[in-house]
Amino acid sequence: MGHEPAGSGTRGEAMGRIPKLGVEPPWPWDWAHMSCEATKQMWEALTSFVAFLDARYAWTPDQVIPPCWAEHGALVEELTTLYWSRVNAFEGPKPTVDLAQMWHHQTLPGFYQRLRGWLGDRGGECRAGQHPALSPAAEIDQATTAARYAARRQQLVAADVEARSGRTSAGDDGG
Repeated sequence: MGHEPAGSGTRGEAMGRIPKLGVEPPWPWDWAHMSCEATKQMWEALTSFVAFLDARYAWTPDQVIPPCWAEHGALVEELTTLYWSRVNAFEGPKPTVDLAQMWHHQTLPGFYQRLRGWLGDRGGECRAGQHPALSPAAEIDQATTAARYAARRQQLVAADVEARSGRTSAGDDGG
């Protein structure tokens, strides 16, 4: 056993390992139900996993996971399930070359496609270390926007009900 190249993905070293794969709820990829200890371990594992992904797979700028990845909640969720899908494919209870190939052929490319969506138009800024102070969603005055759309929705519902009332009456009179 010689020296393993950096980012080679040797069992557990490059990616950071959480000691056991959950076999019953709460699932180890479910942030909503993680214990404090599991949360600490998952953050450590994701930090190692992101470094592994960038070293091993990022060959184009849009494949680089930005250093502010932890600031993007949806990206954290994606990375968590990507991590566990890789564990399952390569090291799970029944890893197979077919699962590993599926991870490379479907799961990883799907992640990179969604990565662009999660980062949005500001992905380049994030990759350049210029993460915006607020996410685009947080910049919207959500309370005002929600109230405006609720009022508009009430108008649309009233108009729809009125239109249907007139149609029903007309249909009853003519039939």
